[in-house]
Amino acid sequence: MRIFLVVCFCCFGVVSVRGQQTPVGEPQTTPKFAAPEQQAQFETAKKAAGAGLWGDALAALKPLHQQLPDDADLTRFTAECALDAGDAAYALAQVEPLVEDKPGNWQERMLMARAYAEMHDAAKRDASLQSLAESYASGRHAKLNSVQVFLVERVALAKGHMDLYWSLVPWSPYHIFEMARVFDAAGQQVERLTLESGDGDQPLWAQQHPQQAAQGMRMFSMDGYTDQIAANGQHTQTHFTYGFFDGRPSYDAVRDKMAAIAEGKAGPMSSRSGIPVR
Repeated sequence: MRIFLVVCFCCFGVVSVRGQQTPVGEPQTTPKFAAPEQQAQFETAKKAAGAGLWGDALAALKPLHQQLPDDADLTRFTAECALDAGDAAYALAQVEPLVEDKPGNWQERMLMARAYAEMHDAAKRDASLQSLAESYASGRHAKLNSVQVFLVERVALAKGHMDLYWSLVPWSPYHIFEMARVFDAAGQQVERLTLESGDGDQPLWAQQHPQQAAQGMRMFSMDGYTDQIAANGQHTQTHFTYGFFDGRPSYDAVRDKMAAIAEGKAGPMSSRSGIPVR
């Protein structure tokens, strides 16, 4: 029986699957402004970002960033609002110099990976993701190791959008490597999609594919989850199985398959409803 572990997501891009919310770009401290007008403009930007008005937030942040170009917190906040507003090129121009100056700047590296993804630069995107995974595995960056999942691409759909999250390390009992949250045109989440490789699925697959298993390959599945509330108030889920992969599929293959599912162009192989959540 599969039950998707519920994770709380903040409006920004980084999530700890242990439940801790860790924004990428939102300033952890208020920048030191020289004038009250700057402080007021910063508060306007934060309010707009909190309401999901990314274009308004970016418009307020750009002049502030020009006045305080060396404030790293403000730079990250500006870059993330630019990404959410759909201006990946501007975001990349802000964070790329910070990464070149200090390669350990993991927050900027996450934003840079997302910019590459949304600019469809597959080579730089994949190199950035691999570098982040290696940094996580090294344990050299304590703050990075409090984060396990981050938003790497927002994909526009015909009706709504899909947020694709990438795992620095597989999480949950089902070893989730990638996850998408699918939203309708009204901004309501309608499904979660996952790329999983649970340990329980491996023994039979290894028997059927001994050569691949000997090379360290695993079986992966693409799954989906929707939430329901029964008449008695019981929270339940429906689990969908959308397909299987021999070995981990590429980022592009996962994104394209998830987008096809979200658009209703690829249906499930099987489903099971009424799975109790609590």
